[in-house]
Amino acid sequence: MVETFSTSKESLVPLLALNNKSSKNIIIFPSDKEAKEFATDFSNLNENIFHLPSWDTLSYDSFVPSLDIQGKRLEIAHQLLANNNYNISASIKAISQRIYFEELEICKIELNQEIDFDSLIENLIHLKYQRKDRVESKGSFAIRGGQLDVYPINYDIPLRVIFDGDLVNEIKTFDTISQRSISKKNNILVVPA
Repeated sequence: MVETFSTSKESLVPLLALNNKSSKNIIIFPSDKEAKEFATDFSNLNENIFHLPSWDTLSYDSFVPSLDIQGKRLEIAHQLLANNNYNISASIKAISQRIYFEELEICKIELNQEIDFDSLIENLIHLKYQRKDRVESKGSFAIRGGQLDVYPINYDIPLRVIFDGDLVNEIKTFDTISQRSISKKNNILVVPA
């Protein structure tokens, strides 16, 4: 069902928060800036709102959109398919651009989950992540004993997964320069690179 609103931008947030018509909503704005502002404002009332960014290239360019944007768009596609309650804020441009995937394969890692370490590495390679000696850029991973460092394209900072055998013992974010841990996480979602 398509519904339009003729109201001010300022009153749109409370209006939609109070009249949540369905569990999955796409709110379309004229520009990316307005869509992002709405997602930020609406997140104070509903945590299930995400901004779908538009490509940072022209659709007819030979350039590929940045890994940041590709990662965010793939994560939103996954969330839309996997969750029952989800809101997307997008510009007309963003909603008209295709998200390219045949099958959206995602690698989800949770704290205290048992994962075959070798299968996880094979999965990351299958998702087109590059194995490096040290993780410094998106789309790469490194292994040090029972520790996996990975920089998913849908995250702003890299992640460190510490294993005890095949059990996920800790998940942390870390700084690429100092390689020191920043904060703990309960789970991560790695989208294809």
